[in-house]
Amino acid sequence: MIQQATEYLQSKVSEDGLKSGNFPLFLESQLNTWARDFLQKKSCQCGLCFDSKSSPFSIATLRHFKRELNFLSVKEREMYILTLLQEARQPSLLQLVRPRGKDNKRVRLTLNYHVYPFGRVCRSVFRCLFDISDTKLRNLLRHLQRYNFPHSRCHGNTEHIPKHTLPVKERTYVEDWIKDFANRIGEPNWRTITADSDLHLIFLPACYTISMLYNLCLKGIRHHIEHSFSKSLFYSIFRSEPCKHIRINSPRSDMCDTCDLLKSTLISIAHKHKEGEEVPLPPTELIDHLSLAHAAREDYRADQKKAHKKEISHFSFDYSQNLALPQKADQPGSFYFFSLRNIYLFGITDESCNHQMNYLIDESQCAKGSNEVISMISHFLSSLPKEKRAHIIFNADNCVGQNKNNTMIKFFLWQCLIGNSKTIEVKFMIKGHTHFGPDSHFGYIKKRYRRSDVFSVEDLKTIIQASSTTNKATILDHANFFDFKAGLKPYFKDLQGITNYHYFLFKDSLPGIVSVKKHLNDPWTEHHLTKKTVNISDLRTNNSFKPSLLVAPGIALEKQIDLYKKVRKYVPDEFKDVLCPKPPDYTADCTCTRSPNKSKKADTPAVPTSKSKRRKASKGELKLLNELYSKTPYPNRHVLIDIADEMNWTIDRVKIWFNNRRYKSKTIGG
Repeated sequence: MIQQATEYLQSKVSEDGLKSGNFPLFLESQLNTWARDFLQKKSCQCGLCFDSKSSPFSIATLRHFKRELNFLSVKEREMYILTLLQEARQPSLLQLVRPRGKDNKRVRLTLNYHVYPFGRVCRSVFRCLFDISDTKLRNLLRHLQRYNFPHSRCHGNTEHIPKHTLPVKERTYVEDWIKDFANRIGEPNWRTITADSDLHLIFLPACYTISMLYNLCLKGIRHHIEHSFSKSLFYSIFRSEPCKHIRINSPRSDMCDTCDLLKSTLISIAHKHKEGEEVPLPPTELIDHLSLAHAAREDYRADQKKAHKKEISHFSFDYSQNLALPQKADQPGSFYFFSLRNIYLFGITDESCNHQMNYLIDESQCAKGSNEVISMISHFLSSLPKEKRAHIIFNADNCVGQNKNNTMIKFFLWQCLIGNSKTIEVKFMIKGHTHFGPDSHFGYIKKRYRRSDVFSVEDLKTIIQASSTTNKATILDHANFFDFKAGLKPYFKDLQGITNYHYFLFKDSLPGIVSVKKHLNDPWTEHHLTKKTVNISDLRTNNSFKPSLLVAPGIALEKQIDLYKKVRKYVPDEFKDVLCPKPPDYTADCTCTRSPNKSKKADTPAVPTSKSKRRKASKGELKLLNELYSKTPYPNRHVLIDIADEMNWTIDRVKIWFNNRRYKSKTIGG
């Protein structure tokens, strides 16, 4: 039976060696060197193993034996040696103590060592073949005699708790302290440890470290434990299974303001909490705020899944931090004090395929307002096929000047009105929790941008497209930007309280109507924004809307002079006239005396200021105003806004008319 086990182990080694086809521990040259050294040393002390006539050893057989042996793990090799030792023992030799013979003398014990394919070998050769010391061989024999059959060895302290560790009861005190501290100070999160787990993460404030927590724990439980423990043991407990849902938050520069204020309130409450009392609950405002952010995040992920299934078109758009030119990987220290040329980066992410279109605009070509954002969205939508524009969902942050404004609402109303889209839903994420698709693409761009030398917008486009396979770039100039604000004003009214809403829905079946709601689970509320003087059917059949081009703002004269005097010398010759051209009418002794806050744009020609003549009110407008005055001489703000939109007047002009009309009534009556 022992012989069968030996053959089985040897066959397993041979099969593994043939299947693997490589030698991870010994290269072929090392095997040859070992075999030659083995034959030269002739470690045999009996003088028979290396007999030249009958020696079974050769370089080929030794190399084959060592190669097969190296495919075994440490435990498998030890079991193989124990099997050979079991075979080598005499059946009567059950003890290490040598027995006595008939004449009461000690009988010399011998072991018959057999190793395939060499046959019987002596003790010294056996140790050299397996690279084991005499002490280890004795330990293996002692272990074999204890169990009387091949059995894997294990260390004596295996599965035993070390003497220097904490007892189970005191370790529980440490775990309970960590969990109690996290419940009082930590920020609850909607994320779970794994997809199948129900245990939600708790993040401790970023100001805490392991050393601080260790010192606080020692003070908090010093009366409950008798043994001391090290900081490394505390760290292992902090990372153990009972506390795996507790983590220290990483430092962030864009922390949510609401979360920060509410958490400071929570911390002050926790400091007043005394030991033994019931742990105070977090503020209701914090729980509501986090639940709303969680709901918005889950809705964003649900829309992503629908987009992957091609059920809808899902896009996210945002501005990145400005990119400065020139950009050098080894940046001169003086660049920190210079006002470099800014390049605006606007990205629109297609969530269905995770590709992003990046628009690059020089600061001299446009500003960063609602008209510019709408112009780039319109440019992007015009490049899409008609079927992909049917049902669209947009995600954006809550920036009022760029995204959440009445001009944006009127643009989407217009898109559905003229039939470019059947439904458009715009979702603005909760303030402070707006990390979404474009941010990851901007990260790839910044990583490549910081390590590159860039001196033109064309080079910047190349850098963006090389940063990731999902990033594409397009350069725009002032010819691509239009005044949608002035163009859409005659057709639609403003939506009051727009900043309070986060969800907007537009449908072609409801022209001129926008459905809004504050949060995800709230009901929709409809608002009719088309002006009374506008005929919707005429607009659909006779689409004559063409917004005017925006004027390029140019670069302030002071900045042009700084670029020319300070930055131009760091730019290569072929890019100097592109990045830092000479300002018009510039001389070497040219100095700027105007205040930077009241600087004029260099590219904008000076226009003489002349007060425009006030247009008189028509008979129809006067009739409408007098009818409203007869009903209410003191109209509220909403009425003033409605009448101003219908008459295409400013609110101030309507207010002045009512003031004059009231004064006239008092004078006549007096």
